[in-house]
Amino acid sequence: MPTTTQLLTRRLIHPLFVLDCLSVCRAMLCVCVAMLVSACGGEGSEPTVDLSGPSGLHYSYPYDGQQAVSPHTPLVLRFSDVLSAEPGQFSLYECAKGAARCSSSDAVASVSLAAPVAAGNGRGVVLQPADGSLKTATTYSLVFHQLVVDGSAVTLPNGSLSFHTRLADQGALSDQVAGASLAITQVNPADNFPLLDFSTLKVRFNQPLEPDSAHYGASVRLVSQGQLVPAALWVKGAGLVVDPREDLVPGQSYVLEISPSLKGITGDGLDASQSFSWVAKDSTPRATMALQASAANDCAEPSPSSTSMLTGQAINCVPVIARLLGDTTVSRQSGDVFAELAYAPNFPQVTPLRIARGSLLKGEPLKVMIGGQVDAGFDSGEVTVTFLSDATGYLIPNPYSDSDTAPKHLRLSIDVAFAMEDSRANGAFTQQLVQVELVGTALVNPDTGQLVTDAIGIVEPRVLGAETAYGVLSFRMASYPDQTSAPAPGQDLTAPALQAWQPGEADAQQRPGDPVVLNFNEPLDPASIVVDGAVTDNVTLTQGGTPVPFGWHLDGAALVLKPLAPLEYGVPYTVAFTDTVTDIAGNGALAETLTFQLPGFDPAVPRAPLVLSTYPGFPCNTVERNLAADSAGRCLGGRDGTETAPEGAGAVVEDDHLPLARLPVNRAIRVTFSQQIDAASVTADTVVLQAVNAAGTAQGAPLQGERQVRGDQLVFTPQEALQPGALYRYTLMSVLSNPACGVDAICDVRGLPLQTRLLYPSANLFPAAEDGGAPLQVYFRASEPVGDVLQALRNLPAADVNANLLREDSEDSPSQQNSALSNTALLEKASPAAEGQLIADFDIGCPSDQYEVPDLSAFPALEQQYSPLYTDMPQAPCPDHQYLYLSGNLEAEIVGYLSSQAVADRFGDDPLIPDTVKQQGGVLAYINPTRLVTSGTTVYPILTDIAKQLTNAVLPAPTGPQLMRIRYGCNADPAASTPCAQGEDGRARGWIVDGANGAEFVTRLTFYLDAPQLEPVAILSGAEQSFTHNLHSYPLTLELAGEVSFLDDGRLDIRQLSTAALPVDVYLGGLVADLVVGTDAIHMQIPAAGTVLNYLSEPIKP
Repeated sequence: MPTTTQLLTRRLIHPLFVLDCLSVCRAMLCVCVAMLVSACGGEGSEPTVDLSGPSGLHYSYPYDGQQAVSPHTPLVLRFSDVLSAEPGQFSLYECAKGAARCSSSDAVASVSLAAPVAAGNGRGVVLQPADGSLKTATTYSLVFHQLVVDGSAVTLPNGSLSFHTRLADQGALSDQVAGASLAITQVNPADNFPLLDFSTLKVRFNQPLEPDSAHYGASVRLVSQGQLVPAALWVKGAGLVVDPREDLVPGQSYVLEISPSLKGITGDGLDASQSFSWVAKDSTPRATMALQASAANDCAEPSPSSTSMLTGQAINCVPVIARLLGDTTVSRQSGDVFAELAYAPNFPQVTPLRIARGSLLKGEPLKVMIGGQVDAGFDSGEVTVTFLSDATGYLIPNPYSDSDTAPKHLRLSIDVAFAMEDSRANGAFTQQLVQVELVGTALVNPDTGQLVTDAIGIVEPRVLGAETAYGVLSFRMASYPDQTSAPAPGQDLTAPALQAWQPGEADAQQRPGDPVVLNFNEPLDPASIVVDGAVTDNVTLTQGGTPVPFGWHLDGAALVLKPLAPLEYGVPYTVAFTDTVTDIAGNGALAETLTFQLPGFDPAVPRAPLVLSTYPGFPCNTVERNLAADSAGRCLGGRDGTETAPEGAGAVVEDDHLPLARLPVNRAIRVTFSQQIDAASVTADTVVLQAVNAAGTAQGAPLQGERQVRGDQLVFTPQEALQPGALYRYTLMSVLSNPACGVDAICDVRGLPLQTRLLYPSANLFPAAEDGGAPLQVYFRASEPVGDVLQALRNLPAADVNANLLREDSEDSPSQQNSALSNTALLEKASPAAEGQLIADFDIGCPSDQYEVPDLSAFPALEQQYSPLYTDMPQAPCPDHQYLYLSGNLEAEIVGYLSSQAVADRFGDDPLIPDTVKQQGGVLAYINPTRLVTSGTTVYPILTDIAKQLTNAVLPAPTGPQLMRIRYGCNADPAASTPCAQGEDGRARGWIVDGANGAEFVTRLTFYLDAPQLEPVAILSGAEQSFTHNLHSYPLTLELAGEVSFLDDGRLDIRQLSTAALPVDVYLGGLVADLVVGTDAIHMQIPAAGTVLNYLSEPIKP
């Protein structure tokens, strides 16, 4: 028990004494704070004397009624005394939609909890959901059962501790949007928390905001006496923050106005303008307290003084847990924080405080480890956390106990930005987080007089723009014991500088629809950026001197420019900013003018847009489906097993049946195309999602959803969550010709309809370059949500810029530009080059001196038809004509790191797994099979004497475009030799591993190679005779390995080289071949390292 003197000291304190403290000197500030918090503590904020009063709960995270809580939250409880917690004493209930709290009688479900973990010297309990996370947009209630502390039963003021989790950031729109139209759900200050002259205003909405629509002075305004109050506006997710540049005037009215021009992600604004009014309260005279956020001695195994009394974890360590980073990425943060305390006598119950914008916490460099284990080859450099706005907080009475010994609570809402010294790490990670709510306790150490605050907050940053990570922050600040000698606030005099930008040096990898991103070394002040379309603009984007309209927003240290119309190919652009753009402290930026140009091409030979990838599913129409057995059938136009193969080619085998794809309900449908798509052509008529039965018949009306187009990408997000286990089909509409774009066809920006099929059994069926095709239908089954990370990868740079399946002279070539080697496959002659009695040798791409030009002068009609093949031939040598130029995209799913033991447990001694993975483990990435489309080349046959005597000519053979279809690892046909096991989806496996020169990606892909337009022709007695061949569903196995790196703007770059030669043996059949005995074939190969694939992740700031 405390001594009588101690109790009397605490209870006789009068608020006026605080005024005396402040007026005497700053040295007494900690004593004043002691009066405010009315509690004592020792080292680590643990009491040095028995402070037991009425027993009970003293703290919780989340607090009762807290909103927008992370679904990864722990449940942290702290009590007045030591307790022994048992699992049966706690129940967590999922409440019905719309309920504020619930109990066992009206709960929707009970959440299984892991065993309680003790913290804080036995006075704390940490609870976690057994499966690791909670549902989004859901209310939960925690209930105690016969929980006893110091002999007394613990009760909660409202019978339970209830909180509501944040909205989902992926999945169905109904999970991401809590209402049909944009609405405001919360405004602060509110209730018992007054607007101070130093307050920041915060608004939360029922859906994430479109940041480009949030501009201060237009869609959002803070006005007083008819004048706009100078302020900065910060937006992220569903949160909006208005931070006045100067203190407000006490006693004056202020009105926050939000107009319908502020948009949510659905494109809707508020139904009508809304306004909120306050009268600012006077916080003066204020006192400034210097506090230190000390770095923990070790984030993994902290000492007692570096351990949070709330969580039992290391203080001031920011863990970032993600599949892409593993669970080993932790930043130790430290720095001085200066809190301004409002004049306490004016606020006897709720004491406001402010931490000024521009405050910094700094962390030591982080080693960048992919999956937490594979060294990326660089570290982050110094990590900086900048307070973007004035962080407004309140010290409030303990909401759970009236005891003198119960600590006051701290509620502090912060808006921060992360920046990193290394440009790659900064590009991948820089961002802002707004309305991060720190909830803690405030105590005074009686031995030192230090105010000590321990708080919990959860940060949820995005990693590579692809995954939402999370980390529980155990934040501690302690005031300096001697405030007279404490550090003074530092002054930032350093100009912000551009660190890296997109496209930067990689303009060959920029595509229409991509943003321009300027990554600085520190956050900028949004109030300093002027983009009004006038000469006074200090950030400009121009094309040949003509302004290009764009939207913009800030995210961390990144300034993101989004052209209102996609950038154009082959046109020079200039982006510039002046020194009137400033950082948070008002320092002018180091002005720069930057130029870039997307690669150009000759538009004279267009090709209709192709589907390069579909997620879920494979981009082909199928036949022989068996949806009930999870078979999507085989691709239309592939081998059905009934054809006759040319002699020597082996028997024709039916194509694999594709496993029925699965779409986790927390994912959207994604489609990529070879061309920029006309967004107006993507409508409810041309992109249709339907439920189907096992026969594939549509059930009911099409499902509603949002269709988003960005350049060559389409994302369809269902309005309501799909049902796990149910069957669905999405249809991409098209017609052969004369499309009514947006009505019966998806079209590109040139008006060409979607070309949905290239796979045909014979060349005469192959579509013309500008033709469309039949609607493309993809079937799938919805599945339970997953935590794997869907990473979209683009085959960039690409020499065939316009993806017309030709490399024209206007496009870069490998012989002139090394980057043009990316996404190519080199064809060369094998040894022996030819086999049989017809072909003695051949040339690829252009004829050699041995080639004899056909003479068809005796057959004028044939000469007119075929002479372009041999009268306009490239001159030898022609190395650029020996390459196949690839167009494609991949959807990969990052599972995370698996140790060598985990690999063995999961896959056994699978011969397809590389030895290096078996030995050291690796980061598993599933590759969703799709198709690569390539340009063709021409083969010039050198005939034998027999062939010369037998025929009038054997003509050059253009291969036409070729398809490389990635095969699944199993066959969904139950009668196949490698049938899919129950639930197996057959995705290809890739691995990120530690290589000899850094991180590497290794994989083994099996393909079908198709040359559907290849039709070699011989002239026999003045008549055309076509050869048949075996380049239909030709099986290939490609071993690939190469480095994993990051561009300066943060994008992931994976370069893959084939590790072994790939034989391509073309066997010939048909009438002419049948006239001679034996096998006729030409033998080509793609040599080792002859296949070069380069995959680039999407922009970090899409």
